[in-house]
Amino acid sequence: MAFQIRYLEVLAYAPGNAFTLWHYCARHASDPLEAVLADGYFLPADDMLNPGDRVMVQATDGAADLYIASIAPLRLIKISEVLI
Repeated sequence: MAFQIRYLEVLAYAPGNAFTLWHYCARHASDPLEAVLADGYFLPADDMLNPGDRVMVQATDGAADLYIASIAPLRLIKISEVLI
């Protein structure tokens, strides 16, 4: 499946636009981690995400912690990954 905005939620927000900690539950969208980590998956949310934000991802087969490096173009850096 594709990215679904309803599964992206804010966990914590640092004042002064320092960064936002997001959670995305891809397992509700039935997406494996490989799909979530693919280029362009989070593109529909590029107007919500900012450089420096972190995204914690739960997928059907694992989890990952992502860092938003840039928005134009959207560039994610995988910090950690766990497959189950």
